[in-house]
Amino acid sequence: MTQLRHYMFTMDELLSLISDNPIDRFAERFGPGHGHLEMAYHAALPLALTPDLLYLIWANFRQDAHGKPLNMQWVTVADLILSPLCREIRHETYVMETAVRQELLDRMAKDERFGPEYILRLGQFIQHYASQYIQSNIPSLRQYAQAQQWAAQAYTEPDRLIESLASQYSQPPSEAETMRLAELLNTFSEPLNLDWVPTSVETAVNYDRLHTFGDSLAKFARGDRQTATRQLSRLLGPARELTVGTQSLPIPSRVAQALANQEEKIYAYRVTVQDETAVRATQFDHHNQMLGSQTSRITVPNNELSVDIPDTRAIDRTRFQNLLVDNFSVAEIGEFLEALNLEGALLEPGNTPRQIRELISHLRRRNRLDDLLKLCVQKKPSIDWSSLIENYVPPTGSEFFELVQLV
Repeated sequence: MTQLRHYMFTMDELLSLISDNPIDRFAERFGPGHGHLEMAYHAALPLALTPDLLYLIWANFRQDAHGKPLNMQWVTVADLILSPLCREIRHETYVMETAVRQELLDRMAKDERFGPEYILRLGQFIQHYASQYIQSNIPSLRQYAQAQQWAAQAYTEPDRLIESLASQYSQPPSEAETMRLAELLNTFSEPLNLDWVPTSVETAVNYDRLHTFGDSLAKFARGDRQTATRQLSRLLGPARELTVGTQSLPIPSRVAQALANQEEKIYAYRVTVQDETAVRATQFDHHNQMLGSQTSRITVPNNELSVDIPDTRAIDRTRFQNLLVDNFSVAEIGEFLEALNLEGALLEPGNTPRQIRELISHLRRRNRLDDLLKLCVQKKPSIDWSSLIENYVPPTGSEFFELVQLV
Protein backbone atom coordinates (compact mmCIF):
# COMPACT_ATOMS: atom_id res chain seq x y z
CA MET A 1 0.00 0.00 0.00
CA THR A 2 1.32 3.43 -0.95
CA GLN A 3 1.91 5.71 1.99
CA LEU A 4 1.27 9.41 1.43
CA ARG A 5 3.56 11.94 3.06
CA HIS A 6 2.38 15.39 4.01
CA TYR A 7 4.72 18.38 4.01
CA MET A 8 4.25 21.76 5.62
CA PHE A 9 5.78 24.85 3.99
CA THR A 10 6.13 28.40 5.17
CA MET A 11 5.03 31.19 2.83
CA ASP A 12 8.68 32.08 2.06
CA GLU A 13 9.38 28.46 1.12
CA LEU A 14 6.35 28.36 -1.17
CA LEU A 15 7.41 31.58 -2.87
CA SER A 16 10.91 30.18 -3.40
CA LEU A 17 9.44 27.09 -5.08
CA ILE A 18 7.67 29.20 -7.70
CA SER A 19 10.49 31.72 -8.18
CA ASP A 20 11.22 32.43 -11.84
CA ASN A 21 14.95 32.87 -11.25
CA PRO A 22 16.85 29.54 -11.11
CA ILE A 23 19.84 31.21 -9.40
CA ASP A 24 17.66 32.50 -6.58
CA ARG A 25 16.02 29.08 -6.24
CA PHE A 26 19.46 27.46 -6.05
CA ALA A 27 20.68 29.93 -3.40
CA GLU A 28 17.51 29.58 -1.34
CA ARG A 29 17.61 25.79 -1.51
CA PHE A 30 21.13 25.43 -0.09
CA GLY A 31 21.36 28.62 1.97
CA PRO A 32 24.47 30.74 2.61
CA GLY A 33 26.34 28.46 5.00
CA HIS A 34 28.35 26.18 2.70
CA GLY A 35 29.31 28.45 -0.22
CA HIS A 36 26.98 27.04 -2.89
CA LEU A 37 26.32 30.39 -4.55
CA GLU A 38 30.03 31.23 -4.48
CA MET A 39 30.83 27.92 -6.21
CA ALA A 40 28.19 28.71 -8.85
CA TYR A 41 29.89 32.09 -9.43
CA HIS A 42 33.21 30.39 -10.14
CA ALA A 43 31.61 27.68 -12.30
CA ALA A 44 29.96 30.25 -14.56
CA LEU A 45 33.16 31.29 -16.34
CA PRO A 46 34.05 27.97 -18.05
CA LEU A 47 31.92 27.11 -21.08
CA ALA A 48 31.72 23.46 -20.03
CA LEU A 49 32.12 21.88 -16.61
CA THR A 50 33.63 18.62 -15.43
CA PRO A 51 34.00 17.41 -11.82
CA ASP A 52 37.78 17.53 -12.31
CA LEU A 53 37.77 21.21 -13.30
CA LEU A 54 35.34 22.19 -10.55
CA TYR A 55 37.38 20.47 -7.83
CA LEU A 56 40.51 22.23 -9.13
CA ILE A 57 38.70 25.57 -8.88
CA TRP A 58 37.51 24.66 -5.38
CA ALA A 59 41.07 23.77 -4.32
CA ASN A 60 42.75 26.85 -5.85
CA PHE A 61 40.30 29.61 -4.97
CA ARG A 62 40.03 29.50 -1.22
CA GLN A 63 40.13 33.27 -0.54
CA ASP A 64 38.23 36.25 -1.89
CA ALA A 65 39.81 39.34 -3.46
CA HIS A 66 40.64 40.73 0.01
CA GLY A 67 42.33 37.58 1.31
CA LYS A 68 39.39 36.49 3.44
CA PRO A 69 38.56 32.74 3.47
CA LEU A 70 35.76 31.52 1.21
CA ASN A 71 33.62 28.97 2.95
CA MET A 72 33.13 26.79 -0.14
CA GLN A 73 32.84 23.20 1.00
CA TRP A 74 33.72 20.30 -1.32
CA VAL A 75 30.11 19.08 -1.39
CA THR A 76 29.12 22.21 -3.33
CA VAL A 77 30.64 20.70 -6.49
CA ALA A 78 28.29 17.70 -6.53
CA ASP A 79 25.30 19.79 -5.43
CA LEU A 80 25.92 22.26 -8.26
CA ILE A 81 26.29 19.82 -11.17
CA LEU A 82 23.23 17.87 -10.01
CA SER A 83 21.13 21.03 -9.66
CA PRO A 84 18.84 22.57 -12.34
CA LEU A 85 21.55 25.17 -13.03
CA CYS A 86 23.52 22.53 -14.95
CA ARG A 87 22.65 20.19 -17.78
CA GLU A 88 24.64 17.07 -18.65
CA ILE A 89 25.61 16.97 -22.34
CA ARG A 90 27.75 13.84 -22.16
CA HIS A 91 29.31 11.64 -19.49
CA GLU A 92 30.56 13.89 -16.66
CA THR A 93 30.39 17.03 -18.81
CA TYR A 94 27.90 19.74 -17.93
CA VAL A 95 26.89 23.17 -19.20
CA MET A 96 24.93 26.14 -17.91
CA GLU A 97 22.58 28.19 -20.07
CA THR A 98 24.20 31.36 -21.41
CA ALA A 99 21.77 33.65 -19.58
CA VAL A 100 22.46 31.88 -16.27
CA ARG A 101 26.24 32.09 -16.75
CA GLN A 102 26.06 35.77 -17.57
CA GLU A 103 23.89 36.65 -14.58
CA LEU A 104 26.15 34.71 -12.21
CA LEU A 105 29.26 36.45 -13.54
CA ASP A 106 27.54 39.83 -13.42
CA ARG A 107 26.66 39.26 -9.77
CA MET A 108 30.22 38.09 -9.07
CA ALA A 109 31.72 41.21 -10.67
CA LYS A 110 29.49 43.44 -8.54
CA ASP A 111 30.07 41.47 -5.34
CA GLU A 112 32.59 43.41 -3.23
CA ARG A 113 34.29 40.13 -2.27
CA PHE A 114 35.28 39.46 -5.89
CA GLY A 115 35.06 42.05 -8.71
CA PRO A 116 36.47 42.13 -12.29
CA GLU A 117 40.11 41.65 -11.27
CA TYR A 118 39.24 38.46 -9.42
CA ILE A 119 37.38 37.18 -12.50
CA LEU A 120 40.45 37.98 -14.61
CA ARG A 121 42.56 35.78 -12.30
CA LEU A 122 39.94 33.02 -12.55
CA GLY A 123 39.99 33.36 -16.35
CA GLN A 124 43.77 32.99 -16.44
CA PHE A 125 43.50 29.84 -14.34
CA ILE A 126 40.92 28.32 -16.72
CA GLN A 127 43.04 29.16 -19.77
CA HIS A 128 46.05 27.51 -18.12
CA TYR A 129 43.93 24.44 -17.32
CA ALA A 130 42.69 24.20 -20.93
CA SER A 131 46.18 24.65 -22.42
CA GLN A 132 47.13 21.08 -21.49
CA TYR A 133 44.55 19.79 -24.01
CA ILE A 134 45.09 22.31 -26.81
CA GLN A 135 47.61 20.10 -28.65
CA SER A 136 45.67 16.87 -28.13
CA ASN A 137 45.45 14.37 -30.96
CA ILE A 138 41.73 14.02 -30.24
CA PRO A 139 39.83 16.70 -32.24
CA SER A 140 36.93 16.93 -29.79
CA LEU A 141 39.36 17.51 -26.91
CA ARG A 142 41.15 20.26 -28.84
CA GLN A 143 37.82 21.93 -29.55
CA TYR A 144 36.85 21.65 -25.89
CA ALA A 145 40.13 23.31 -24.84
CA GLN A 146 39.72 26.08 -27.42
CA ALA A 147 36.17 26.82 -26.31
CA GLN A 148 37.23 26.95 -22.65
CA GLN A 149 39.98 29.46 -23.41
CA TRP A 150 37.71 31.59 -25.57
CA ALA A 151 34.94 31.59 -22.96
CA ALA A 152 37.37 32.93 -20.36
CA GLN A 153 38.73 35.54 -22.79
CA ALA A 154 35.21 36.75 -23.64
CA TYR A 155 34.83 38.13 -20.11
CA THR A 156 38.44 39.05 -19.38
CA GLU A 157 40.37 39.69 -22.63
CA PRO A 158 37.90 40.35 -25.48
CA ASP A 159 40.55 41.78 -27.83
CA ARG A 160 42.57 38.59 -27.49
CA LEU A 161 39.38 36.59 -28.11
CA ILE A 162 38.73 38.47 -31.36
CA GLU A 163 42.27 37.78 -32.61
CA SER A 164 41.94 34.09 -31.68
CA LEU A 165 38.57 33.68 -33.39
CA ALA A 166 39.63 35.64 -36.47
CA SER A 167 42.62 33.34 -36.88
CA GLN A 168 40.20 30.42 -37.30
CA TYR A 169 39.12 31.98 -40.60
CA SER A 170 42.68 32.46 -41.93
CA GLN A 171 42.02 29.28 -43.92
CA PRO A 172 38.40 28.65 -45.00
CA PRO A 173 36.96 26.28 -42.36
CA SER A 174 34.92 23.17 -43.14
CA GLU A 175 31.13 23.43 -43.07
CA ALA A 176 30.95 21.75 -39.66
CA GLU A 177 33.60 24.09 -38.26
CA THR A 178 31.84 27.07 -39.83
CA MET A 179 28.66 26.15 -37.95
CA ARG A 180 30.55 25.64 -34.69
CA LEU A 181 32.35 28.97 -34.94
CA ALA A 182 29.11 30.81 -35.74
CA GLU A 183 27.45 29.32 -32.66
CA LEU A 184 30.41 30.32 -30.49
CA LEU A 185 30.36 33.85 -31.91
CA ASN A 186 26.69 34.08 -30.93
CA THR A 187 27.49 32.87 -27.41
CA PHE A 188 30.46 35.19 -26.88
CA SER A 189 28.60 38.29 -28.06
CA GLU A 190 26.72 38.55 -24.76
CA PRO A 191 29.67 39.47 -22.47
CA LEU A 192 30.58 42.53 -24.56
CA ASN A 193 27.42 44.23 -23.30
CA LEU A 194 28.41 44.01 -19.64
CA ASP A 195 29.67 47.27 -18.16
CA TRP A 196 32.56 45.65 -16.28
CA VAL A 197 34.01 43.73 -19.25
CA PRO A 198 37.06 45.67 -20.60
CA THR A 199 35.79 46.66 -24.04
CA SER A 200 36.23 49.70 -26.26
CA VAL A 201 34.33 51.02 -29.27
CA GLU A 202 36.98 49.45 -31.53
CA THR A 203 36.56 46.10 -29.77
CA ALA A 204 32.79 46.19 -30.25
CA VAL A 205 33.11 47.13 -33.93
CA ASN A 206 35.68 44.41 -34.63
CA TYR A 207 33.58 41.78 -32.88
CA ASP A 208 30.45 42.91 -34.68
CA ARG A 209 32.21 42.62 -38.06
CA LEU A 210 33.61 39.17 -37.23
CA HIS A 211 30.21 38.06 -35.92
CA THR A 212 28.48 39.15 -39.15
CA PHE A 213 31.18 37.44 -41.23
CA GLY A 214 30.85 34.15 -39.33
CA ASP A 215 27.05 34.29 -39.38
CA SER A 216 27.06 34.92 -43.14
CA LEU A 217 29.33 31.96 -43.85
CA ALA A 218 27.10 29.74 -41.68
CA LYS A 219 23.98 30.90 -43.54
CA PHE A 220 25.73 30.17 -46.84
CA ALA A 221 26.65 26.68 -45.63
CA ARG A 222 23.01 26.05 -44.63
CA GLY A 223 21.84 27.02 -48.11
CA ASP A 224 20.53 30.53 -47.40
CA ARG A 225 22.75 32.08 -50.04
CA GLN A 226 20.62 35.15 -50.67
CA THR A 227 20.78 36.38 -47.07
CA ALA A 228 24.46 35.40 -46.79
CA THR A 229 25.55 37.31 -49.90
CA ARG A 230 23.45 40.33 -48.96
CA GLN A 231 25.07 40.50 -45.52
CA LEU A 232 28.57 40.00 -46.95
CA SER A 233 28.06 42.62 -49.67
CA ARG A 234 27.30 45.22 -47.04
CA LEU A 235 30.07 44.07 -44.75
CA LEU A 236 32.85 43.77 -47.35
CA GLY A 237 32.06 46.77 -49.52
CA PRO A 238 33.30 47.20 -53.11
CA ALA A 239 36.84 46.01 -52.25
CA ARG A 240 35.45 42.61 -51.17
CA GLU A 241 38.00 42.50 -48.34
CA LEU A 242 37.65 42.17 -44.57
CA THR A 243 40.20 43.05 -41.93
CA VAL A 244 39.48 42.31 -38.28
CA GLY A 245 42.09 43.62 -35.87
CA THR A 246 45.42 42.81 -37.47
CA GLN A 247 44.14 39.96 -39.64
CA SER A 248 42.87 39.94 -43.20
CA LEU A 249 40.22 37.26 -43.65
CA PRO A 250 39.98 35.45 -47.02
CA ILE A 251 36.60 34.85 -48.66
CA PRO A 252 35.96 31.14 -49.41
CA SER A 253 35.99 30.52 -53.17
CA ARG A 254 32.37 29.33 -53.37
CA VAL A 255 31.20 32.39 -51.47
CA ALA A 256 33.35 34.69 -53.62
CA GLN A 257 31.82 33.18 -56.75
CA ALA A 258 28.30 33.72 -55.41
CA LEU A 259 29.17 37.36 -54.66
CA ALA A 260 30.55 37.77 -58.19
CA ASN A 261 27.37 36.30 -59.69
CA GLN A 262 25.33 38.68 -57.58
CA GLU A 263 27.32 41.64 -58.90
CA GLU A 264 26.37 40.66 -62.48
CA LYS A 265 22.74 41.28 -61.54
CA ILE A 266 23.20 45.00 -60.99
CA TYR A 267 19.87 46.73 -60.62
CA ALA A 268 18.50 50.18 -59.87
CA TYR A 269 15.45 51.61 -58.20
CA ARG A 270 13.22 54.24 -59.72
CA VAL A 271 11.15 56.00 -57.07
CA THR A 272 8.11 58.07 -58.01
CA VAL A 273 5.77 60.03 -55.75
CA GLN A 274 2.18 59.08 -56.51
CA ASP A 275 0.43 61.43 -54.11
CA GLU A 276 1.00 63.06 -50.74
CA THR A 277 0.95 59.78 -48.87
CA ALA A 278 2.34 57.13 -51.26
CA VAL A 279 5.51 56.37 -53.19
CA ARG A 280 6.19 53.66 -55.76
CA ALA A 281 9.60 51.95 -56.11
CA THR A 282 10.36 50.03 -59.31
CA GLN A 283 13.36 47.68 -59.56
CA PHE A 284 15.34 47.22 -62.81
CA ASP A 285 18.21 44.93 -63.79
CA HIS A 286 21.27 46.02 -65.80
CA HIS A 287 19.32 45.37 -69.06
CA ASN A 288 16.70 47.87 -67.91
CA GLN A 289 14.19 45.06 -67.47
CA MET A 290 11.70 45.61 -64.68
CA LEU A 291 12.14 43.06 -61.89
CA GLY A 292 9.25 44.19 -59.70
CA SER A 293 7.62 47.13 -57.99
CA GLN A 294 6.22 48.04 -54.62
CA THR A 295 4.05 50.84 -53.35
CA SER A 296 4.34 52.06 -49.77
CA ARG A 297 1.65 54.21 -48.24
CA ILE A 298 1.95 56.20 -45.03
CA THR A 299 -1.15 57.22 -43.14
CA VAL A 300 -0.19 60.48 -41.47
CA PRO A 301 -1.40 60.71 -37.85
CA ASN A 302 -3.59 63.49 -36.60
CA ASN A 303 -1.50 63.76 -33.47
CA GLU A 304 2.09 62.49 -33.49
CA LEU A 305 3.17 60.28 -30.65
CA SER A 306 5.51 62.35 -28.50
CA VAL A 307 7.69 60.14 -26.32
CA ASP A 308 11.12 60.62 -24.83
CA ILE A 309 12.92 57.43 -25.87
CA PRO A 310 15.77 56.64 -23.46
CA ASP A 311 19.35 56.26 -24.65
CA THR A 312 20.40 52.80 -25.85
CA ARG A 313 22.55 52.11 -22.76
CA ALA A 314 19.69 53.08 -20.42
CA ILE A 315 17.22 50.56 -21.87
CA ASP A 316 16.61 47.50 -19.70
CA ARG A 317 17.39 44.65 -22.11
CA THR A 318 15.52 41.92 -20.20
CA ARG A 319 12.30 43.91 -19.99
CA PHE A 320 12.56 44.94 -23.64
CA GLN A 321 13.12 41.31 -24.65
CA ASN A 322 10.02 40.18 -22.72
CA LEU A 323 7.87 42.90 -24.30
CA LEU A 324 9.08 41.95 -27.79
CA VAL A 325 8.44 38.22 -27.26
CA ASP A 326 4.96 38.81 -25.77
CA ASN A 327 3.68 41.46 -28.19
CA PHE A 328 5.42 41.23 -31.58
CA SER A 329 5.72 38.55 -34.23
CA VAL A 330 8.96 37.63 -35.98
CA ALA A 331 7.56 39.20 -39.16
CA GLU A 332 6.86 42.51 -37.39
CA ILE A 333 10.36 42.64 -35.91
CA GLY A 334 11.73 41.85 -39.37
CA GLU A 335 9.88 44.90 -40.77
CA PHE A 336 11.48 47.09 -38.10
CA LEU A 337 14.96 45.80 -38.99
CA GLU A 338 14.36 46.49 -42.66
CA ALA A 339 13.24 50.02 -41.79
CA LEU A 340 16.50 50.44 -39.86
CA ASN A 341 18.53 49.00 -42.78
CA LEU A 342 19.57 46.07 -40.60
CA GLU A 343 18.35 43.15 -42.72
CA GLY A 344 21.54 41.27 -41.80
CA ALA A 345 20.10 40.87 -38.31
CA LEU A 346 16.81 39.33 -39.49
CA LEU A 347 15.35 36.60 -37.30
CA GLU A 348 14.93 33.06 -38.50
CA PRO A 349 12.40 30.40 -37.48
CA GLY A 350 13.52 28.74 -34.28
CA ASN A 351 14.16 29.74 -30.68
CA THR A 352 12.56 33.19 -30.79
CA PRO A 353 13.38 34.34 -27.21
CA ARG A 354 17.04 33.45 -27.70
CA GLN A 355 17.18 35.15 -31.12
CA ILE A 356 15.55 38.29 -29.74
CA ARG A 357 18.05 38.34 -26.86
CA GLU A 358 20.91 38.13 -29.37
CA LEU A 359 19.26 40.79 -31.55
CA ILE A 360 18.99 43.17 -28.59
CA SER A 361 22.68 42.62 -27.81
CA HIS A 362 23.54 43.20 -31.48
CA LEU A 363 21.63 46.50 -31.62
CA ARG A 364 23.00 47.63 -28.28
CA ARG A 365 26.56 47.26 -29.54
CA ARG A 366 25.61 49.39 -32.55
CA ASN A 367 23.84 51.99 -30.38
CA ARG A 368 20.60 51.30 -32.29
CA LEU A 369 18.47 49.80 -29.54
CA ASP A 370 16.70 53.13 -28.99
CA ASP A 371 15.76 53.23 -32.71
CA LEU A 372 14.10 49.80 -32.44
CA LEU A 373 12.26 50.83 -29.27
CA LYS A 374 10.93 53.94 -31.01
CA LEU A 375 9.53 51.88 -33.90
CA CYS A 376 7.95 49.43 -31.45
CA VAL A 377 6.24 52.21 -29.53
CA GLN A 378 5.00 53.81 -32.75
CA LYS A 379 3.65 50.47 -33.97
CA LYS A 380 1.87 49.54 -30.73
CA PRO A 381 1.51 52.58 -28.48
CA SER A 382 -1.28 50.92 -26.50
CA ILE A 383 1.23 48.57 -24.84
CA ASP A 384 2.33 49.62 -21.36
CA TRP A 385 5.90 50.83 -22.09
CA SER A 386 6.28 52.46 -18.67
CA SER A 387 8.83 49.83 -17.54
CA LEU A 388 11.18 51.16 -20.25
CA ILE A 389 10.03 54.75 -20.74
CA GLU A 390 9.64 57.03 -17.77
CA ASN A 391 6.19 58.63 -17.33
CA TYR A 392 4.82 56.81 -20.38
CA VAL A 393 1.06 57.20 -20.88
CA PRO A 394 -0.58 55.18 -23.68
CA PRO A 395 -2.41 57.48 -26.12
CA THR A 396 -6.09 57.15 -26.92
CA GLY A 397 -7.14 56.34 -30.45
CA SER A 398 -4.88 55.70 -33.44
CA GLU A 399 -2.19 58.30 -32.88
CA PHE A 400 0.59 56.59 -34.80
CA PHE A 401 1.49 55.95 -38.42
CA GLU A 402 0.88 52.67 -40.25
CA LEU A 403 2.97 51.43 -43.17
CA VAL A 404 0.90 49.45 -45.68
CA GLN A 405 2.68 47.26 -48.26
CA LEU A 406 0.78 46.94 -51.54
CA VAL A 407 1.56 44.50 -54.35
